[in-house]
Amino acid sequence: MSLIEYEQQDHVVTIALNRPERLNAMGGTLRDDLCEAWVRFNEDPEARVAIFTGRGRAFCAGRDLKESLEEGHGGRRGYTEILSQDLVPQTSKPTIAAVHGYAIAAGFVMALGCDMIVAAEGTKFQMQQIRHGGTIGHYSLAILEQLPWQSAMEMLLGGVELDAQRAHELGFVNHVVPPDQLLEKAGEMAANLAALPPVHLQRTKQLLTEVRPRPTQQIRDLERETREFVAGLEDTTESMRAWVERRAPVYRGR
Repeated sequence: MSLIEYEQQDHVVTIALNRPERLNAMGGTLRDDLCEAWVRFNEDPEARVAIFTGRGRAFCAGRDLKESLEEGHGGRRGYTEILSQDLVPQTSKPTIAAVHGYAIAAGFVMALGCDMIVAAEGTKFQMQQIRHGGTIGHYSLAILEQLPWQSAMEMLLGGVELDAQRAHELGFVNHVVPPDQLLEKAGEMAANLAALPPVHLQRTKQLLTEVRPRPTQQIRDLERETREFVAGLEDTTESMRAWVERRAPVYRGR
């Protein structure tokens, strides 16, 4: 059974994470199913715009720490040309994240990777990688391009939570709407885009993507080295184990 719901109406596709009992936490199977959904969307000439959302009480609560602890710190990898290491779709077609509940860590990065974000009132955005024994991925470094340094440090180092309205004020979110209007608003945005000439739309997005600042290979290498280094620390295992066991972690600095 797929953990992704894939629906299409005219030229608009809705891709929904469907693991509500785990708050759509990103495990290996969900990641694989998500990859297949993005490939299907990208290769279908009739699919012009995607709405990316989640079922249940949350958009995505981050990676499945219990599964990561069982499989090894990194869990399964399986990234492809369509889905980067940070689970961001590499497509020239417009994507809209319709976010509610929680968008934490990987969930926040996936939303940030979409071209536009509409959020339900009360949505919480947060980066918790350090708290859970990890570090930020290279795509998360884009936050530094979009926020003042102090605000970025508060999120990336301190894991401070932002609500939807504050995220809108900082420029992360295009629109904030009541929860019962979330998919309606995302649908309106998608319909407006889908009504435009598709080739013009895609070529323009390709151009804008190339112009957007991106981490250099040197920065990507440094990010990988940092991630691999912290993965081998005792405190990394302790962070995840403490979260799974619902207790305070005991860090030893090694």
